[in-house]
Amino acid sequence: MKYILIAFLLGCVLGGMLSLFLITQLAPPPEADSRETLDGLISEWIMRQRQEEPLLSLAVILELPDARPGYFSPLVRDLAYRLDTLYHIPEGVTLAQWALESNWGLSALGASNYFGHTYAAVARYMPTPRFILMREKVVTLTGAIVLGDTVRFARYRDIIECFNVHGLYLSQSRAYARAFAENSADAFAREMAKRYATDPDYGLKLVSIMKRYHL
Repeated sequence: MKYILIAFLLGCVLGGMLSLFLITQLAPPPEADSRETLDGLISEWIMRQRQEEPLLSLAVILELPDARPGYFSPLVRDLAYRLDTLYHIPEGVTLAQWALESNWGLSALGASNYFGHTYAAVARYMPTPRFILMREKVVTLTGAIVLGDTVRFARYRDIIECFNVHGLYLSQSRAYARAFAENSADAFAREMAKRYATDPDYGLKLVSIMKRYHL
């Protein structure tokens, strides 16, 4: 009887250990869960940020033929690095803004405008000031994105000009001076976001994209 009881208890212990092992092996790791959740949120933010376009603009097709969600092309990374080097705008912040504003490069307002620049904001920094007319997207207090008034948006020759003007605009505009006084990319993004967008969560979204993609 004694040996039967010992065998029973030993079987219970081994069975429990086996069950625990299977659970830990089959269940997705917490980090994977958090990544998938954040991926879903980022996709939602980006799709809400832009208005659906029936066709990709010719500029996007030519400039970023490999544009797709979650992907930063070598060209975009090089341009973001250049802004970091020349204007001290954190590379990760530029990449996150580009992803959020242009839906990973798929939406450039038909004008090689990947950062949602209004003409009034950046005209002085453009080598050849040009614009297109579009309705502005406004974020309400509830977080909904609605179409506002028709405004002029900057129209660029190509993606390189767009990034160059973005660097000049942020670095030379007094509105973003406090961001350049910060000592981290996260802090830069949060401070810059206060003046850049009407969305109160804009800074949080940028930081979330930066952390998700290790920018």
